[in-house]
Amino acid sequence: MCTKIKDGLFIGDFESSQDIEFIETNKVTYIMNCAALECPNVFEEHGTISYLSYDWEDHDAYCIFDANNVVLAEIVNFIQEAAESYNSVLVHSVQGTGRCVVPVLAYFM
Repeated sequence: MCTKIKDGLFIGDFESSQDIEFIETNKVTYIMNCAALECPNVFEEHGTISYLSYDWEDHDAYCIFDANNVVLAEIVNFIQEAAESYNSVLVHSVQGTGRCVVPVLAYFM
């Protein structure tokens, strides 16, 4: 499952992060993996996709952002870099419903 948020920005699940047809069709060259402990970066060894990976846990009390906004800056820079190079970003977690939505919302804020 994958949802287009805006041109060049997608939210998806683990399956979408492995779907080479989706990735090539949408010029996805940046993938933010929000569940790196559960989802491997399958195209990392090819060198054509840039990854930003986080080992975020899937429970309500888990804190994604840090007090110094380092994580937020990484997220914004990663998405912005893709946009400036006219490429697309896929932000994904296992199910594509929780951990991957939060950084995209933070990016827009």
